[in-house]
Amino acid sequence: MKRWFTMLAAAGLLSAQAPLPELSAAQKAEARRQMESIRGNWLGPYSGIAWYCADGRKLPPKGAPCGPMGGIQHAEPSPAAQRLAALNFDVAEFVAGMKFDTFLDAPRNHHRLREFILRDYLNSRAQGWIYAKTYSRRGVVQAEDEESDGRKLLAEMLSNHAWVRAHYLLALQVVAAVPHGAQTSRVKEIRALSASLADALPAFQPLRGKIHSRPERADAAAVEAFIARIKPADAAGFARLLSLMKAEYGAAETGAAFHLNAQAERGLSLRKQLTTAGLTPPQRLKAADDLLKLLELAFHNGSQPSKASTRRARLEEVHAYLKLAAAAGWHSQRQLEALETELRKGLAQQELDASSYEQLISYLEGGLEWARATVEMTVGETQSYFSTIEPLSAGLSDDLLRRSILLPLAGRLELLTQDADLAAGHNHRLLDSPSRRGIRALNPGVAIGKLEIIESAQNHQEIEPDTIYVIPATVADLKPMRGILTLDSGNALSHAQLLAANLGIPNATVPSSLLPALKALRGQEIFYAVTPRGTVVLRPWAILTPSEQETWRKTKVERQRVKLDTSKTNVKDRRLRLLEETSMADSGVLCGPKAANLGQLKRLFPNYVAPGIVVPFGVYYAHAERKNAGGISVAGLVSAAYQESERLRTSGASPDAVRTALRPRLEEIRKSIRSMTLEPWLVQELTSKLSATFGAGGTYGVFVRSDTNAEDLPQFTGAGLNLTVPNVVGEARILQALKDVWASPFEERAWAWRSEALESSDRVYPSVVLLRTVPSDKSGVMATANLSTLDLNDLTVNVNEGVAAVVDGGVSESLLITASGEIRLLAQARAAYRKVPQPKGGFTFLPTSGSDFVLSQNEIQQLRALSTDVKAKLKSARDDRGEELPWDIEFGFEKGELRLFQIRPLVRYREAQTLEALASLESKVTPRKVQLDRPLEDR
Repeated sequence: MKRWFTMLAAAGLLSAQAPLPELSAAQKAEARRQMESIRGNWLGPYSGIAWYCADGRKLPPKGAPCGPMGGIQHAEPSPAAQRLAALNFDVAEFVAGMKFDTFLDAPRNHHRLREFILRDYLNSRAQGWIYAKTYSRRGVVQAEDEESDGRKLLAEMLSNHAWVRAHYLLALQVVAAVPHGAQTSRVKEIRALSASLADALPAFQPLRGKIHSRPERADAAAVEAFIARIKPADAAGFARLLSLMKAEYGAAETGAAFHLNAQAERGLSLRKQLTTAGLTPPQRLKAADDLLKLLELAFHNGSQPSKASTRRARLEEVHAYLKLAAAAGWHSQRQLEALETELRKGLAQQELDASSYEQLISYLEGGLEWARATVEMTVGETQSYFSTIEPLSAGLSDDLLRRSILLPLAGRLELLTQDADLAAGHNHRLLDSPSRRGIRALNPGVAIGKLEIIESAQNHQEIEPDTIYVIPATVADLKPMRGILTLDSGNALSHAQLLAANLGIPNATVPSSLLPALKALRGQEIFYAVTPRGTVVLRPWAILTPSEQETWRKTKVERQRVKLDTSKTNVKDRRLRLLEETSMADSGVLCGPKAANLGQLKRLFPNYVAPGIVVPFGVYYAHAERKNAGGISVAGLVSAAYQESERLRTSGASPDAVRTALRPRLEEIRKSIRSMTLEPWLVQELTSKLSATFGAGGTYGVFVRSDTNAEDLPQFTGAGLNLTVPNVVGEARILQALKDVWASPFEERAWAWRSEALESSDRVYPSVVLLRTVPSDKSGVMATANLSTLDLNDLTVNVNEGVAAVVDGGVSESLLITASGEIRLLAQARAAYRKVPQPKGGFTFLPTSGSDFVLSQNEIQQLRALSTDVKAKLKSARDDRGEELPWDIEFGFEKGELRLFQIRPLVRYREAQTLEALASLESKVTPRKVQLDRPLEDR
């Protein structure tokens, strides 16, 4: 026992762990070639068979040549498989004979463990995948050896309860995937076989979708009727599917006496046993197997219709399934407690007003988004990596979710969501989908445009500004678009979301289960609206009546651009300043609002803000006005580009034509700035200032941050549009980063966003803030408001581990902190890695801690105190209607001490005419009281 614990602590918790290295284009091409070679090889990923003796010898496969020491016989990897392994695709490995440190794979952050889960999925999904032809070859794999060593490795993995607690879902899924004598799930085989049959016979696709999304006993009869009607060629495959389904639903009937609440508590007890001390390694493996069997029986039970007769009974049933979800690892203990707290508040009442009932159900439904974030953190990196050589890999996360206890939980929540929508008067209209689950309004607005889909966050496809996009996550470099449909979840404080809200772009989350229907409408014109009260409408434009089309064509859905005021801008002042030498009065005059506000904070909270230097507008202007040998200046190039942009815009040119015309002009501007020679006076003054402020060159890092006169305005935030070069070390690199930052306002994306909101884009001047690098243990963004209600008494905080952890998107710890001090969990941090600054510049990525909490109570109190001080000491900004704007504050914590990196007004777009038109889409039903001891209402 002691040996197991010591080894695992050293290998699993203390080793350097890192993300998989990104493959080059050439490596990706090679990996695909090697994979195609394996697909076409009757030996799959293997070559010859050999004996691998315990004493290290490798001998021919005849007889038992290893002698008394014994050995293991199996195939060896083919040259193609060996090359793939060198690229981190392990497709020809055996559990038998594997050493534990190889199995755990700590240096690659447990990539091999995730590969076991993925290969198990691909095996079932593709009927043996690349191994199908090898099964008939005697000696390729020895099942008894695999299971025997599988038991040993799994027991050793489970022996460290601290590691299991930090990687609980991963550990349980590995137990399910690695052969060790336990029975496999029949549900997994049903899902895999139905998908394979539908791939070969598209007519079966609708029924396959039903089996995957809403399985029930009647599905077996539906498959039977399909076979009789279609008479498919693969009669044996369909017969096998039908046999499995009848056995599955027969098992569900056998488990009719399943006591849901008691088994839910038993599931939690088993999780506790696996994550605390007390059991021997073999006992831990038995506990994991017992838990997997319990969860499978619960899934059987969940396929039966609910017998709950009232809302209260249904909520109590949901409570039991939430416990089972936590037992399975889909929710952490913290998430379960947060969900239970909301449930208990609701169940303590006899009746709720419609709004409170809707908020309760919406919060419970958010637990499904939490689960998706958990599975993405657990297997997402390996799933994405393997998609390079096997597109089927992309289905892993969805498969794990849908064959889990989450599926019956989702079905029960869906009925409650529909009931809550009826009570609140919502009437979501998303295509023909009757489901209301997973729909959440983020930002009101209306759009008419073609529908397009961004397949992944890594997809760099061209963004059309007149198109409505479905996006897989909140991505950092979003360009202007008509509307956004975010799959499953999004970060409300990321730069992309702030920009979307700023421009009145309709934004809502929709469930990924809707993706097939959305793909069917790809390229078609769509009407999309999100109302202020939270109703979401998405319909093909062609099915709207002529009067509806006329109404929405007349409605102004594009905001008026505002003129950029440069009347007070001083481009003659070239003096470099320390951060504390600037104030809010300098915003738009000598520097941008970032430097001005930070300078104010530096004086008010000197211990919170790192040392910094401000390079004013005048320094950029002096360089931009300078003419080259051909008599051309950067300022002249910018002016010409702006005039051409306006000419094309007013002439009615398409966005694509404008973009095509401007692209080479903007490229020339950026190239001219990045390659320009800096004036000797600037180099001398800046290097002197750097040394005096930060120390000797090479001993510090700085964030080189853009700060233009065209951001953080009352009408436009500009969050994240321009470049920040992080943790730059060395004076030469800092000088180059200065030019890179000057060039960034002329990136196509930044220009496009500004052109949507502002006139006078030819008078955009960048100042630059050089802020000393702070090695934050955690960092985030705080809005001094409830972003759902805009209540300025509350705080919304998004935070994650590492440096610059939130604004680039991703699932962070998200908290609502009310004026009374109540802390409401909106999302738990689910990032796999954190950024850590390096002494020589740049960052390294290390795994996050796995803790349920990011912020401590003390750190939360520091943020509350900061909010109070900021409101007391800084004059609040107001929008063009005179309404007070909340503050958007970027912060970090270094060894528990608060640090401030930026503060700006948080601008949210509002336009009365558009909001009034959107109100017409709201249901006219008056919200009503909801009696918990009565049944759900029928539509």
